[in-house]
Amino acid sequence: PEAARLSGINVKRYKMAAFVLCSGVAGVGGVLFGSRLGAINPTAMQGQELAVIASAILGGTSLYGGSGSVVKTLAGALLLVTLANGFNILNLGANYQGVIEGTVIVVAAAIYTVGGSRRRGNAH
Repeated sequence: PEAARLSGINVKRYKMAAFVLCSGVAGVGGVLFGSRLGAINPTAMQGQELAVIASAILGGTSLYGGSGSVVKTLAGALLLVTLANGFNILNLGANYQGVIEGTVIVVAAAIYTVGGSRRRGNAH
């Protein structure tokens, strides 16, 4: 923020715009969620934090920070949702679903971690 301020950027305005945009999108999401179910439950998505992090990891976001893409994260979320729907179609038990989803996430994180360390090792 300090470098941006010294460059002449109004940091407070951009922070406020980010908060307003985020709140507006959350409000639209809440309205869509409520209209889909016909009721609103404030704890409906509780416990889904791991799925959100997994979507980002599957989308290629670095576990060490500094890189990521919204489009790739959406692709990761789409992959997780498709995987869960496939498990439901196959009538797979919830325990097996969790184990398989966890394995996919760990493998993806390992691939990105090993791939990232190899790229960093070749650069030096």
